[in-house]
Amino acid sequence: MKIKLLHILKIISALSFTLVIFSCSNQEIASHSLRTGVYAWKTQGLFKSYYYHFIQNTKFEIGDTLILHNNVDFNYTNCGFYGFGKYLIEGDSLHLNFDSVLIEDKMDYIYFIKDENILSNELRSRSTREGKADSYTISELHFVKDSLDN
Repeated sequence: MKIKLLHILKIISALSFTLVIFSCSNQEIASHSLRTGVYAWKTQGLFKSYYYHFIQNTKFEIGDTLILHNNVDFNYTNCGFYGFGKYLIEGDSLHLNFDSVLIEDKMDYIYFIKDENILSNELRSRSTREGKADSYTISELHFVKDSLDN
């Protein structure tokens, strides 16, 4: 009886280990399914805008356009600046490493990859004296079309 119980426990632990390995590897594969092409801001619905503005003290940034090329180059345009550089995908994050920005010398942006069509970046707008965030800005980019080099 003890031998059967020990055998069953070994089988259960082996299955659990296998499931953990497969679930981790599937997440890594899914995180690299980002499409190259043009991503741009999308007007948010009235309810969503009011909810974020009044409840979470958060605003949506407008006017952003990001073009991801097949050769890991990108172009980024905002109402405040234009920049270009190389991008890198790590897990569920898209890192934009700017080579040149019109306003600043060098900077990095990190977008969270929600799925293959949506990128999101939450920025702290300013801080209070106590070090807490006073307000946030969300830059949410949606896939618009394939770029010319696809």
